[in-house]
Parts: sequence; C-alpha cells; structure tokens
Amino acid sequence: KDYYQKIEKLPPRIVSVLLSRGLRLEPIERGVSVLRERYGDVLKLLMASVTLLLLIVCTNIAGLLVERAAARQQEIAVRLAVGATRFRLVRQVLAENLLLAALGAAAGLVVAVAGMPLAIRALPPIRRYPSVSLVPLSIDVGINWSVFLFLLVLSLVTMLLFRVSPALAVSRLNLDSLLRATRSSAGVRWRQALIALQIALCTFLLAIASLFVRTFQQLQRVDPGFDRDHIATFTLNLNGYTGKTAVFLKTFTEQVRAIPGVVSVGISSIGVMRGSGVALTVAPAGQRIKPADFLNTSLNHVSPEYFDTMGMHILSGRDFIAGDAPEPKQASPLMVVVNQAFQQRFFPNTQPVGKLFGPGVASDVASEEYEIIGVVSNAKYRSLRAPVVPTFYTPEINPDEFVLNVRTRTRPEAIIASVRKTLASLDPGLGFLEVHTMAEEVDNSMAGERI
Repeated sequence: KDYYQKIEKLPPRIVSVLLSRGLRLEPIERGVSVLRERYGDVLKLLMASVTLLLLIVCTNIAGLLVERAAARQQEIAVRLAVGATRFRLVRQVLAENLLLAALGAAAGLVVAVAGMPLAIRALPPIRRYPSVSLVPLSIDVGINWSVFLFLLVLSLVTMLLFRVSPALAVSRLNLDSLLRATRSSAGVRWRQALIALQIALCTFLLAIASLFVRTFQQLQRVDPGFDRDHIATFTLNLNGYTGKTAVFLKTFTEQVRAIPGVVSVGISSIGVMRGSGVALTVAPAGQRIKPADFLNTSLNHVSPEYFDTMGMHILSGRDFIAGDAPEPKQASPLMVVVNQAFQQRFFPNTQPVGKLFGPGVASDVASEEYEIIGVVSNAKYRSLRAPVVPTFYTPEINPDEFVLNVRTRTRPEAIIASVRKTLASLDPGLGFLEVHTMAEEVDNSMAGERI
C-alpha cells in the first residue's frame, strides 16, 4: 500500500483495486532466476534427450560386453574346472565393469569441468523485461558434489542394470558344454535383444531430432516484420549527462545520418527482440474496462523515422512528424500509431484512424488520452516464436536509456566503428552499453531453440 501510494502516487480508488487483487508469494529457497525462466523448459527437454542417448550408449556397451563374455567362455570354463566358484566369477565380471564405469564417470567429469565455462560464454545477452538493460550474470560453474554423487550413483546403477544379467548368464554356463567347445545360445539371444532395443531408441531419438531441426528451420523463416539484414542497434544511457539531452540527441542523430552508407536513423525505448515494451491496460474511449483486459497491450516510445528505419510500413493514416511530440503538461489526446494487432483487438472491421482510447484499471471507463493517427505493420518484439502483442507507439523518447537503430545500404557491421567515433567526438565520456546487428538480435532470441 505504501508503495502504490507514495512511490507510484496512484489515486486511492486505483490503490484499492490493485490491493484487492492480492499478491502471489513464492519461496525464496530456489532464488529468482532469469535463466531458469528462459531456459528451464529447454533444459528439461535436453535432459530427456540425454537420457535417451544414455540408454542407447548403454545398450551399445552392453552388447559389446555380452560379446566379450561369449568370447571368454573357454577361459571361464577353465576357471570353473580348476575350482573357481560361480559367485567368484560373477564378482570378477562385476569388478571389471565397475572399473569401466569408474573410468567413464571420471572422463565425463573432466569433460563437464572443461565444457561448462565454454557453455556459459556461449549464452546470449540476458535481459529482464521490459528493461533493455543487460542482467549481470553470476553463475557458479564449479563442481557441485551432491550432483556429482548423484551422477556417480547413476553410473553404478547403469552398470549394474546392463551387466548383472550377462554376469548371471556366465554363472549359469554348463561346464560340460564349455569343455566340449559348444557355444551357448544365451549370448546370441541377449545380443539380438540389445540390438533391437538400440535400433528402437535410435529411431525414436532421430525422429525427435529431425522434428527439432525442422522446427528451428521453420522458425528462422518466420517474417519478423522488420529488416533483419541491414540494421545495427546501439544502446545508450544519458542518465547523468550534464548537457541538454534534446540538443545532444538531435546533433547525434544528424551526424550518424550523415555517415556514408546510412539510410535512416530511428530511436526507440525498447528494441525489437528485447521485450514487448511497457505493459498497459487500455480500452476504447468510453468503454468500461473488464478484469480480463488486464495488461492487454504494450507501449513503445519511438522517434519520427523509426518505422522507415526498421522496415515497418504505415498501412493507413500517417507516420509521426516532429510536431507530434507532446509538450510538457499538454492536454489530451496524445498522438499515437498502433500496430495491426492493436487494430484487430480493439477496432476490428473498422478504420481506427481518428479513434480515441485510454488506460485504466478494472471497472474504469477508458479516457480519451490517446488519438490514433496511423496503423503500422506488425513486428515481433520478444522472439520469433512469441505472438505479436497489440502495441501502440508514442513520439517521445526517454533519454535515460534508449536504442539507436541505424539502417544501412550494405552490411550493418561496416558502420559500427563510424558510429562509435561520432559518439566519442560529441562526448568522450559516453559509451554504448551494447552494440549488435539486428541479425545477432534475432539469433539471440532463438538461443533456447538452438540449444
């Protein structure tokens, strides 16, 4: 209540509505993890695939061990003939396989210790939505001895599971048949069963893998709604800048626009493939907001020329111009551009240009805070897989942190150095938080699918 009243400074009625929804508490014992939220389901699927692969390898090794046991039948016959007990032979076979399991577990541990740092470095930038700021990662890649103990026990159980039956088969060998050099058919039946199991598991795993590859290829072909091949993005934070930010932004964008090879420059508060923007609850003016409308749309602040820079198309109405930017204490309505998803959600089968809408909470009647001046084509904002969210754009920029989008005629990597020099010439103390091409941003958004 104190937060809503003193920090958000919300009206008492809205505070009451928000408090009536309550809060969801989660135990802190597992911590708060952006990585878990993004990769948890992916890693569970990967672990299931690894389990299948483990079964395939185990059946392969078990088949080799059965063949080895069959080849040692004469040796076993001699041992039995000179007085060795069957229990002692079983112990010998299990001890040999225990050594094999121990060596395999040790090799796996070495690969894990060497490979984990490489896997961490391969992670894409992680952000906490809706901020465009990177989340600093602190990941412990050392040995967790409880996990290692679990894997060691798993290795032993796997060894016993796939070796006890062949060992028992050794103990049941007929000494008279062995001494007469008669081969037992038990080993052949075991090998046939293991080969059938291995082929079945391999076929199943290959089918799943082929579906994953096909899905990933189809995802790469999805139209993101923007030009992914000719845009470079530069994240800048002017918080603490002592000069006039409006003058700096105008000078900076003009100089970047003058760089050879640059087609256009646009600024946004949220970059594509980085999040959906600021979530809001809105409805057409005069319409009562329902509980189901909670956070039904997103807001992104952009500059004029942003849509041309991104390769997005105005479908009806017009784009922003310099005079659309709101003045301090400007009366409503404010000029906005909406995407196709917004039109389909709030103004289906009608022309939305000129229509009014506004924000609010449940049971409110939507105000006339925003006026639609144009409709722009849809664009993906969180990932290629995520559905397009109803989004509206306002022509105002928050200078604390924003994304400079630069569209080029050729490869976007070619202008990165020039943009850095331009920023340094205006203020050597400033530096970009991030620099990416749009192709890299799209690839980063598919990190889970790539895993």
